[in-house]
Amino acid sequence: MSSLRIEDACKYFGGLKAVDGINMTVPAGRITGLIGPNGAGKSTVVNMISGVYSLTRGEVYLDEQQLTRLHVDEVARCGIARTFQNIRLLPEESVLDNVVIGYFRKQRSGVMSSLMGLPAALAETRRLREQAWELLGRFGIQKYADYEAGSLPYGHQRRVEMARSIAAAPRVVMLDEPVAGMNEVESAEMAEIFEDLARSGMGLLLIEHNVAFVSRLCSQVYVLDSGRMIAEGPPEAVTRDPKVIEAYIGGKADAA
Repeated sequence: MSSLRIEDACKYFGGLKAVDGINMTVPAGRITGLIGPNGAGKSTVVNMISGVYSLTRGEVYLDEQQLTRLHVDEVARCGIARTFQNIRLLPEESVLDNVVIGYFRKQRSGVMSSLMGLPAALAETRRLREQAWELLGRFGIQKYADYEAGSLPYGHQRRVEMARSIAAAPRVVMLDEPVAGMNEVESAEMAEIFEDLARSGMGLLLIEHNVAFVSRLCSQVYVLDSGRMIAEGPPEAVTRDPKVIEAYIGGKADAA
């Protein structure tokens, strides 16, 4: 089972140390939390792992495979997926087609073959659409399959993006504020889905405003403040840590 490891990772922007020497592990089959005040560096960490940002120093591994110098697409092909704080769907395409796009990373015949209408590619596309249909059911949005993605309420668009992120069965998925804009019932439904994904062996990194939500789901929580890791451990211990309490006092919001 896969484990994502970040070792002594740093990202400097000129003289600004956005992330400075952090270590973190996201085990397979577990939900790991990453929290911290506004501007702490959480989004930078996600961008470093996914290949958007190159590291100033340090390494990123998926098991023994080094991801540090790989391009975004190469990191994705290795089995790392992510969602975004700001939803990135194709708003005028159907919900079903948005999720089908998530499968193309592992489609044998490729996107160009599908666009050219080659028989093998068309057959595979039909198969992927069937799989996407089933995945929509898993996220409770099957009845919206033919709707334009941009026409859905915000919380449902979140579900579409999460369904697309796991379509290609990644080994690790990073969820950036996945229940933002959802009510308590919707958040509870998402929690059940995340727990089910973890039981299937997937590793989840949960970056979330809602500390109570993180505490409920995560076996291990890491806390960033000003680019440095100030605490890590079980949620019940981390939320009582004086350094964590201090970081959240003084008007700082617990967002990336």
